[in-house]
This record gives sequence, structure tokens and C-alpha cells, in this order.
Amino acid sequence: MKKIVSLLIIMTIVIGASNTVEAYSGVKSWFVDEIKEADDNWKIIPKSFNEKDFNTNMTRAEFCEVLYRAYFMLYMDRPADVQENVFTDTNLNHVNTIYHLGLVSGYPDGSFKPDGLITRQEIFKILHKFLVMYKGEYEFDSEASSKILRDVNDMSVVSDWAKDAVTVMRYEGIASGDNRGHMNPRSNTTIAEGIIMVKRMLDSTVVKKVVLSVDDDENEHDHDHDSSFSTSDRNSWSGSWSQETGDPLNRLGYNSSKEEYIYGSGSAYTSSDQALAHMETITIDVWQLGSDGLKYSAQKTLTVNASIAERVKLVFNEIYNGDEKFPIHSIHAYAWRSSSTSEHNQGTAIDINPNENYMIRNGRIVAGLYWKPGEDPLSILPDGDVVSAFAKYGFAWGGNYWRSANDYMHFSYFGR
Repeated sequence: MKKIVSLLIIMTIVIGASNTVEAYSGVKSWFVDEIKEADDNWKIIPKSFNEKDFNTNMTRAEFCEVLYRAYFMLYMDRPADVQENVFTDTNLNHVNTIYHLGLVSGYPDGSFKPDGLITRQEIFKILHKFLVMYKGEYEFDSEASSKILRDVNDMSVVSDWAKDAVTVMRYEGIASGDNRGHMNPRSNTTIAEGIIMVKRMLDSTVVKKVVLSVDDDENEHDHDHDSSFSTSDRNSWSGSWSQETGDPLNRLGYNSSKEEYIYGSGSAYTSSDQALAHMETITIDVWQLGSDGLKYSAQKTLTVNASIAERVKLVFNEIYNGDEKFPIHSIHAYAWRSSSTSEHNQGTAIDINPNENYMIRNGRIVAGLYWKPGEDPLSILPDGDVVSAFAKYGFAWGGNYWRSANDYMHFSYFGR
């Protein structure tokens, strides 16, 4: 399940048809912009919400439906459908699925109470679990936690099981509380508030990173949410804030500068004819492995998005001139595929030696035959010239960029 870090590009990949904020009633004026972003950018508002009053309290089942869509939009893959009914009082697939993801639970009598109302601290806990599933565990020492929670005046009424979640919600900018410093953990949550918290949680996966250890290879992004504590505060504890510097076009993953660089004032291509009008075929120098085991200079052509054509040439020039002399016998870039999320459709993804650099998901081979770095010269080394050259110019490697899948052949400009 490939991570998505580029969903501010408006695409037509939806679980259902997209809505517009005008279709929703009861949205308070201060929520309008974020509800629109939740719909336009993340597409997490179900069609079934069209007739709902967004100022009414959200049910447990409604929240699961929003979260189901959030999972899809983050991973660009539907969660596996659950065949059996988990609960005695509902057979809703999105409820069963979110339960099997470990994000929600039922009651001792086997019920879920789908029409029961959901409290803010219950949402905090669920979103905390979601973020841990995606990013890994959060680690804050007592000083860090104190700084994050220093403006919260009602921690005494937060249930013990939700206290860590409140810290993460504050840190990520998902829930900041009211102007009295109250998180109101036991209050019910309106539909608008629930959607916005899920939207902010998704935003946090795109624009920021908690650095948990030197081994954490998640992408770093600029943070654009208001916060009650400063960047210097973040740098003072274990689990500190980290931010990339330099040319945003060379950063791994999505950012708005890259989007403008590729599409200008437009958006992602939705047909092969539209995409082809923005492609360019280039010729690159490569090394190839002969039957005698020696490497020979050759040339290959590939079709990429015209906006990154020169950038791709620079990448392959570095690979060709690298000490490794990495051999390339098969390479693919632009191809219109059935998956509307594929960066190959946009001409911003490149696959190299697919058979020798397989893709695996949940321990199963999805494409290719194997990956044997250091043994097969056609397999890409994690610390070799190929990964280094692509990273230098802003391309993420599927071999280490996502938590839930490894696509060792794949390099993508938006990190998808």
C-alpha cells in the first residue's frame, strides 16, 4: 500500500463521488474552509453525508465511514473487506474494516452501538492509533509533554487511556482546544468537528514529521499549522521536530512547489490524451550487463513528464558517471494505467529493472521476481548510486519510503 504524500493535487480517485461544501448544511462559518479542503483535497466526506446537518453530533458509525475513506486516501488502497460480521448490531463494512485495522473496538456484549455518539477523547484515541500505524510510536519525555500541554486546563477530566492521545493531538495540531484552554474530552463531537480532525490528521502526514530515531526514514516536510509552542521548543526534546531546508523541488515527497512545477495552474491528468500532451521522450546513457559479465555503454529512451525531463536526464547522468556503473536492462516511465493514483500516469514515476527489484506487500510478491542487492548487480543497492542520484533531485525510492510495502524498482517525484 503505497503512501500518498501528494493528495493536495485534486484527482478523481474517490471511493464515491466528490461533493462540494455548498451541499452540506449546518457548517459554521469558521469551519467552511477546512470542510472544503477535507472534500476537495482529501475526499473524505461520504456522499451519504449530503443530507446531514453538520452541526449535529457524529455517531460512531459515521466516524468510521470518514476514517475508512481517510485510510484509502492515505494509502491509495482500499482496506481489505471483512467478510464476517464482527458485531451483533451492525454489518456495516466500514465499521468491520476499521475494527480489523485495530482502530476501534466494541462493547463486552458484542455490540458496536453504531448510532451511539462519539466523544472527542474517543476520536483523539482513534486518530492517535491511526498515526502510530502510519508513522510509528511517538516518544515524548516529561518536559516535552509539559510544554505541549502547558495551555491545557482540563487534563484532569481526560481519561487515563486518552492522555497520550491528547498530547499527540496537540503536537500534531489536530485539536488545540477552545479559548479557555479546554480540550473538552468528554463532549460529543459534531460531524463538522469530526471531519476536520480527520482532515488535520491527514494533513499532518503530508506536511510534517515527528523524528523518533535516527533510523526513522519517513519524509520530512514543512509544518504549516499554528501551534502554542515554538520550533525551539520542539528541538529541545527526544522525538524532536525536524525540518528540511533547501530547494523544495529537491525534497522527497509532495509539496506545493512541486505541484506547481509539474502542473502550473492545472491539476493531475485524468486521461491518457491529456497526459500525453505533457510528456516528452528523452534519451539517456546507461550501462548494460553483457552475457560475459562485463558492462557496456548504451542508450535508452523513456517518456516522462516534460516538466521533469531535464531533471531526469541529470539523475541518469549521475548514475552513468557513478563509481558503481549500475547496469540498466529495463526501464519504464510514463504509462497510462488503470489505477488513477499511479504516478506513471503523470509521467513522474520510473521503474528500473523490475524483475530484479520486486515489489512486496504484506510479505507477498506483487510484481517482479526478487531483490538481491549485492548479489545480483541488477538489483538496486539501498545506499548505492541509483537511490542517491534520484534522492538528490527529489525522487523517493519505493524500497524504503513506505511502511507497508516495498517497491524496489520504483522512484516517484511525489512519493507515491
